[in-house]
Amino acid sequence: MKVRFLENTNIRQSINDLAIPPLGVIFGGVELEVNDQLFAGMAIDNENQYFMCKNGFYYWKGKAVILYRTLPDTESESDTPLILEKEKTKEETKEYPQYEDALVIPPAEPTKLPSETKPIFEPIIIPFEPKQASISPEFTRWGISDNFWTTHQLLGDGIQIGLLDIGVDAQHPDLSAAITDYQDFSITLATSLESKNQIGTQSALLIAGRGNQSYYGVAPKSKLIVASISNPFHQETTSKFTEALTWLLNQKVEIVLMNISYTEAQLPKEQKNNLAQLLHTSAQNGVLFIAPVGESYSFTPENRFPAGFPTCFAVGSHNSSYQRSSNSIKSSALDMLAPEFQWNQQPSTSLSAAYLTGVVALLLEYQKKRKIPFSTTTFFEMLRRTAFNPSNTKSIDYGHGIFQPVAALKAIVA
Repeated sequence: MKVRFLENTNIRQSINDLAIPPLGVIFGGVELEVNDQLFAGMAIDNENQYFMCKNGFYYWKGKAVILYRTLPDTESESDTPLILEKEKTKEETKEYPQYEDALVIPPAEPTKLPSETKPIFEPIIIPFEPKQASISPEFTRWGISDNFWTTHQLLGDGIQIGLLDIGVDAQHPDLSAAITDYQDFSITLATSLESKNQIGTQSALLIAGRGNQSYYGVAPKSKLIVASISNPFHQETTSKFTEALTWLLNQKVEIVLMNISYTEAQLPKEQKNNLAQLLHTSAQNGVLFIAPVGESYSFTPENRFPAGFPTCFAVGSHNSSYQRSSNSIKSSALDMLAPEFQWNQQPSTSLSAAYLTGVVALLLEYQKKRKIPFSTTTFFEMLRRTAFNPSNTKSIDYGHGIFQPVAALKAIVA
């Protein structure tokens, strides 16, 4: 049968132990072919039924509707037989197949760049070195190590960055010295969550990894203050969003990466209005807000939040051909695209936003050291102005264009 998910829903290997972090997320609006049978597992909000796709992954039924069944079926939905989750063998769970159910997209026309300026994009994860982490070759190709680190000695020193995410491993060898404060606003305590493999940890490493073991971040001397929000099932939740953001702002952070993405329907109207006012007031006081535009394989443009707020810089992702990543949302709120990074075998706008956040910390450090007049409006306008944009017009696919860190630095230095 085919189902449509009404909200972002976790992709799970097991439905008998929901403390195990999900493999990924299928986004609201996506339609998926699933097994005609329902499977019984642990209940969420009194609903214990799950769908299973052809790859053997499970999806909670609570926020989905059945569009049609594969074969005519006169049974009511309540009479659908439940099947207990089968135990997978070691061979079956050794390697997860790539998720393909919702990835059918039309081919996109590539945005042409001069061939001599086109870098090669490779995964950002740095190979493990027992004594010292190596410098990522991408940082050289993108001009970070030469133009920022070496020429101008910009490492993010003295810059405080707030990270709002669903979980960060604060004990990671490359993060323990970078994280100066960590507050958990989750519905359950952080100790009950497995944060080591969460995307928040990868985002934190990409921003401020110290290189003690294997990860160098873009701004390896910046300071991170982390606020974690999630429910007991490793899902982001709106209930603590305002409280967590207010706490971060009280820590005198200069940049806030809100690494979450809510649909219009998920964010209550009153809370949305309050958040808009909070961001506006804080931006006027010099706080730079950044957020991923979000991910979906739907062709319909949409504005997710907090990226959709006027004072927030919305970041999507592009691939090595400078095309918008297949799941980077089309949005009128989109400001620009940053390099694509993979998470659970899919492009992640959260990691693209984390990379841009690290570069913003370096640019802000330069301005502070030289006491250059600063406002959030002029700073973000400078990023938009220096983006690579052959059409010179804003679009729902590319925003103002492709992020160019070296061009932004030259604009500030000039």
